[in-house]
Amino acid sequence: MPFGFSFEKKQIADFLANAKFPASKKQLLDQAFAKDVPSAVLTMLQALPERTFENAEDVNKGMARHAA
Repeated sequence: MPFGFSFEKKQIADFLANAKFPASKKQLLDQAFAKDVPSAVLTMLQALPERTFENAEDVNKGMARHAA
């Protein structure tokens, strides 16, 4: 596994651990901008489908489905 990939996964996990749910894609992006997260996290959030996410696991599933 490349270093960048696991580092990005840790960054998104750190952000999601403190995110407020339920949240739409826009709300997650707003939270991320407010917390000044790394650009890799913003890129991953921007790739999410437009819908409401119930929790961090739901976001991770959305990322996995979009990547597939």
